[in-house]
Amino acid sequence: MVIAIASILLIVAVPSFTTTITRNRIASEVNDLFSALQFARSEALKQGAPVSVCASRDQVTCNTTNVNAWQGGFIVFTDPNGNAVVDTGDVILRKWPAYAGSETAVASNSLGAFTFNRQGFAAGLPANPVSVAVSAVTGADTTNNRCIMISLAGRIQTKMPTAGVCT
Repeated sequence: MVIAIASILLIVAVPSFTTTITRNRIASEVNDLFSALQFARSEALKQGAPVSVCASRDQVTCNTTNVNAWQGGFIVFTDPNGNAVVDTGDVILRKWPAYAGSETAVASNSLGAFTFNRQGFAAGLPANPVSVAVSAVTGADTTNNRCIMISLAGRIQTKMPTAGVCT
């Protein structure tokens, strides 16, 4: 009888627990990227010089292949020439490792880097705003997916996708 009750409780609780884990993991990943972007913008204002954030698998250089793989980790670095590439003399200010789960983070327009100028504006965005979609694994419940929106004015915000799309 105890085994039967325990089995029923597991059948009911496991799906709910999985959803909770996914929701918390996506929230954590969104918070990491959001804080990296906010940090880059504040450093650009503080230093009076461009600061960039780029996708980076090794936390030393920006991705040159699959540049849009933000889930592989990212770095914030000083970028005096504003080219969104870690050059000699650029200083890496902070590093974020790859996501622990199998979620993805993909920027619209296949952007692999964001640069904030000395006024805190997002320099050179191909659209206004640009979004980064943080999504659960393929086939999973998409209700937990989130968007990070970056405007030309440097405003960074998070929101829920509309019909599964970040707009």
